[in-house]
Amino acid sequence: MYKIIVLSAILAFLSSCATLSPQECRTAQWSEIGEKDGSSGYSNRIVKHQKACSKVNIEPDHKLYEQGYQIGLRSYCQPEVIFDGALDGRGGYRVCPSELHAQLAPFYNVADQYYRSKKDKDDKDKEIETYRDYLLDDKITKEKREEYLKKIKSLKQDKLRLDLNFNHAERELNKFRRFHHL
Repeated sequence: MYKIIVLSAILAFLSSCATLSPQECRTAQWSEIGEKDGSSGYSNRIVKHQKACSKVNIEPDHKLYEQGYQIGLRSYCQPEVIFDGALDGRGGYRVCPSELHAQLAPFYNVADQYYRSKKDKDDKDKEIETYRDYLLDDKITKEKREEYLKKIKSLKQDKLRLDLNFNHAERELNKFRRFHHL
């Protein structure tokens, strides 16, 4: 399992270095690439694509990319899409035309606040569980046991605040969903 995680991380890192492979550059449909980037909520990536494709002496078609990108943005810059993305901890609305920011910001903000508060709460739960697991080791010293117990107590106090934040964010999310029929 550990090897799979490490391999996945390496592949993710390597794929983040170049936006397109040499083969993708050779067969590129620039309007489709632009549309995919726009509908995925990316900032315009033509410069990154140009850099990736320069390694095989291919120049992107800026006009076709931009046309596709604008089509993609129109599908991405919808309140429900922004909302769902923020609930999953991704996306944003700042890539959208500035005249849509005021409309989209509330959809992003309430979902993002929920996502962050849930993540913080879950992370704290995992940290507490880690220290509880340490206590199960029958070879730990008395001093270490006391240290872990103090740490757990401190983490539980932090968790109380995080639970309150999460409960508030969850209530706000539910109100927002009801109001906007999401």
